[in-house]
Amino acid sequence: MPVLFASVLVIMGSFAMLLPAIMYVLGNMGLSNSLSTPIIAAYSLAQFLAGPQWGRLSDRLGRKKVLATALFMGALSYTAMAVFAGSTIALFLTMVCAGLCAGSLAVVFATVSDITTPENRTKGMGVIGAAIGLSFVVGTAIGGSIAGDSAGSASIFGPASAAALVCLLGSAMVVFLMKETRHPITAEQGAEGDSASRIAAFQKIARHPVLLKLCFLILAFTFCLALMEPLVPKYILVHFDWGPIEMRNIFIYIGVTLVIVQGTLVGPLANRFGEVMLVRVGLGLMGGGLIILAVLPEPLFLVIALTLTSVGTALFNASALSLASHQAQDNERGAVMGVAQSMQALGRSFGPMVTGLLFDLNVGLPFMTGAVLVAVLLLSFQRLTRRLRAENP
Repeated sequence: MPVLFASVLVIMGSFAMLLPAIMYVLGNMGLSNSLSTPIIAAYSLAQFLAGPQWGRLSDRLGRKKVLATALFMGALSYTAMAVFAGSTIALFLTMVCAGLCAGSLAVVFATVSDITTPENRTKGMGVIGAAIGLSFVVGTAIGGSIAGDSAGSASIFGPASAAALVCLLGSAMVVFLMKETRHPITAEQGAEGDSASRIAAFQKIARHPVLLKLCFLILAFTFCLALMEPLVPKYILVHFDWGPIEMRNIFIYIGVTLVIVQGTLVGPLANRFGEVMLVRVGLGLMGGGLIILAVLPEPLFLVIALTLTSVGTALFNASALSLASHQAQDNERGAVMGVAQSMQALGRSFGPMVTGLLFDLNVGLPFMTGAVLVAVLLLSFQRLTRRLRAENP
């Protein structure tokens, strides 16, 4: 588990290094919000496309080899981003490459499923979720400190260079320290997996109605989250005239909250109340935080709103992924977790494609739109509750 924890820090932390400055950098290049956010979405869209592929490949070849290769390719992607930092087109292309490599997060989730039992899987997912939260703390702390002192002077060169170094070290760590949890299978055993495309992986999901609905729930929740996340830098610039340093501090706060909730609270709460209840609470907290962002643009309420959305995200993600893993059979868990993780990436790609346009129309519109969608999700989830309780008593 320590190597998996560190791998998540590398995968997510390398991207987190870009977050305090990326929106300011794109704005300094002359791009509007409606054009800037799709570039960020390209990373998540690429992650979505690659997730099931990495997961299924690790089912056949083994987790260790696949994860180490993906991290090394990530190092190359961030190196190219740093070298061509002044070009909008190059920034877009290297974001796509980095996103493809980040799809290997599915391998981490699949490995967690390998080494945990159904009874403690939520706790395992919570630990990995805590690593994601910590990656925001470490990644944004590093990136925000070397990205520039103000919005006007923001640069992506330093954060991208640091991300490349971290990915290279992460690849070496996996090679030398990680133990294989799934042995490579023979060509005959893997014939079905070999012939399966990403569409086939989704077809497997479609044969399990509850799992299919869970995946769409994960997609929709992440879409709502993605309506908020990319625009927090512009939100604080418009309302408070803050820049990368303040954005770094905000991301650190969010990350610490995620670490505390997912690292220490999710497991005990799931054991006491169940994953279904935690999904409900997570949805409710997310909706409340988005409403506060939309209608109360003050520093104190910003902190309250980000606390609610962070706790809600932590509870929802660990619980929903755990519920999804319970629906998967042992020989397809890698592919299933790859699809579930790719739903998150797809939501993060769709959200930024529209949120910049909404923000240009009205600063509070993306957050209120997300709040309304979360309310719809909460109502829809009630229909799944009885079936989920029957299958996960």
